[in-house]
Amino acid sequence: MIITRNLKFTVAYTHVDLPSGGMLEVDPYVTSTWNVQIERGNRSVGHWVAFSVTQPPRAETGQGQLTYLSGLHGGEPEYSHASVSLVPNARETQVKAVYGYQITPSSRVVVNVAYAHNFLHREGLDNINLGLVYRFAM
Repeated sequence: MIITRNLKFTVAYTHVDLPSGGMLEVDPYVTSTWNVQIERGNRSVGHWVAFSVTQPPRAETGQGQLTYLSGLHGGEPEYSHASVSLVPNARETQVKAVYGYQITPSSRVVVNVAYAHNFLHREGLDNINLGLVYRFAM
């Protein structure tokens, strides 16, 4: 019996290359993500099951600034500025269970159930996904 354990953690620094003084400016920002997964079985033979807990990528720092035409003043364009934080109010966490069964050498069934808390990094928004896939090769 094969048991696989994976732990992944990624931190990235991003600089958006926009012209200075343009209508949209984005500060450099840091994103992070992590995933813990335990898998038992062999995907190419028989059946297998996997459980994972994940936090998808999200910005940890950064601001965005938008300059927009807000009207005319004395016949001349007047611009306003709006700033927004790139950091969401909440951090999504996803729990997922997957079961797969190799029916024949060229076909398999995969069933998964996933639950996400603070879905899309929106505080208090929960999401449940159920999936069934039948794969075959001709």
